[in-house]
Amino acid sequence: DVFEKFRDDPAYHTSAWIKKFLISSPVDYPIVKFIIENTVYHEDYDSFLEIRANLGDDGVILAWTGRSPWAKMLIELAGVERLSLDFYDNRPLVEDLLSSIEKKLDEVYKIAANSPAQVIGAPDNVTGDVVEPKLFKKYYLPFYNKQGQLLHQQNKSYVVHMDGKLKSLKELIKKTDIDVVESFTFPEGGGDLSFEEASAAWKNKSIIANLPAFLCLKEEKIVKEYIYNLINRASSKKNFMLEISE
Repeated sequence: DVFEKFRDDPAYHTSAWIKKFLISSPVDYPIVKFIIENTVYHEDYDSFLEIRANLGDDGVILAWTGRSPWAKMLIELAGVERLSLDFYDNRPLVEDLLSSIEKKLDEVYKIAANSPAQVIGAPDNVTGDVVEPKLFKKYYLPFYNKQGQLLHQQNKSYVVHMDGKLKSLKELIKKTDIDVVESFTFPEGGGDLSFEEASAAWKNKSIIANLPAFLCLKEEKIVKEYIYNLINRASSKKNFMLEISE
């Protein structure tokens, strides 16, 4: 049987941890492919407009599209171990499902491109210690560039959630047609790329950096000192902002 199990996130209670993935063995691929290909997406612009009206000028709504094909396989459908094994032993199965996911996401991005949302995001949780440069170059870069071009034709901003170790992917990210690296993680928070290196490499991209979660355990004085120091370091980069995403 193809099924999945979840556990409620005990910290935030806003998401679920996958305890058992849909894909447990190679025989599950055709079933998951059927599910993907028979999923139907419809625009729901009225709900977005209602939320935007309620928010007013207090913020900007980020419209998520869902994860890109490889990220969806890695995080939602198969997990690191299963995907790694099947990519080595049963690559045609993996490639076939990736193709089906991408075709379905093409539909989603067209809906997003025609929507009233101005900022479109992909929650890909990119990190170079799991997605090596060869994988990023083949499975992420072309997808981001295709969807980025589509969104830019409609004057949308393209945001990707990249909250991991990005040093090995720095030059490839530079080549992507995305506008914002969101949830950038400082080395002291678990990343491996300094803000200065990232800023120099991604001159034409905005960086939205995540305040390290350990600050929640520090005294107010230390938190203020950290943020003021960070603002000074980032003062030369106009397209920069801080966020709390943990």
